[in-house]
Amino acid sequence: MSNQVQNTASRTRSYFGGDYTSQTSALLIPLAALLGFGVHYSQSMPLFGVFDPQSLQPGAQGALPGIILFFCLCWVLEAGLRLTLNRALATGNLPKQVAGILEDPRNAGVIARLSMSTILMAWFGYEGVRIALEMGPVTMGGEYMKEGAVVAYGAERVYLFNAGSQRLSMIQTAFQLKNLVDTISHSDGIVFVLHHIATASLAVSGLYPYLHIYAPFFFGISELSTAVLCLLAMFGDESKPEMGVPALGELFPATKDAVGTVFAILFIVFRVLLWPWVSYHFWLDSLAVLGQPEHLHSAAVVYGFLGANIFLTILQLVWLSEIVAAAQKMMKQKAA
Repeated sequence: MSNQVQNTASRTRSYFGGDYTSQTSALLIPLAALLGFGVHYSQSMPLFGVFDPQSLQPGAQGALPGIILFFCLCWVLEAGLRLTLNRALATGNLPKQVAGILEDPRNAGVIARLSMSTILMAWFGYEGVRIALEMGPVTMGGEYMKEGAVVAYGAERVYLFNAGSQRLSMIQTAFQLKNLVDTISHSDGIVFVLHHIATASLAVSGLYPYLHIYAPFFFGISELSTAVLCLLAMFGDESKPEMGVPALGELFPATKDAVGTVFAILFIVFRVLLWPWVSYHFWLDSLAVLGQPEHLHSAAVVYGFLGANIFLTILQLVWLSEIVAAAQKMMKQKAA
């Protein structure tokens, strides 16, 4: 029996590449159990609301099977990308330098992880734009019109339900939980741990429903810059060799600079210019609903959202300072 297990592990390791099995095999049983739980308790078994948001209803309980399903799908996507990289390497058709990078299991794992994040962040961005176009200017701090009249800040705006925003919150919850596991296992740092915990908590609270009018921007449109950041992170950073794949950046320096420029532009547009504007209206709605105790579902949640917005806004400023520093470094290198 022990030989059978060893042979199976060896074949799996060879199939996916490197020490993939030793890193993830412990997750297979709990992931399968979670998927089974989701199937058992879902009322719309084939879809879970992931592919058909109109089947979703307000509340976190109904979204739980979808969260579980998508949490599992994140791992499946990453494993599929890792498999694709390993199969491409096995063909022998890759350029020698690229093949040399992918032969290191650690590099292949990082590229697969960041590719998964890039794909999902790009989808969040697309979905955010789609929902914003569907819901109108209110998602970007504009007025909310109902029956020809402007709806005042407060409960009617704050507790508006939108199926697309419910799905966005549901999938963000799953993705942030997946990222939290990765961040802890890869020792990305306490800032990223807190970021994923904060974002996951906000997404769960949004399932009530709560602040669905702002979900398209905060959980969707603003992630367009994050999608490019995940792509940029693949190229590594000489000052932080433990992050990304520095050899990839050395091999494609022009591509790294181009991606970095695109990221800086998107970050400034979405995180520096639009973020404070939408946050301002979010604060007006939050303070208004705090003044309507007859409609308020949870003062703790409202204050939690306000605190998280302050924390995440400070993070934007910290990251902006890092972008400025990186840009100055790049310009000095080019000047030299």
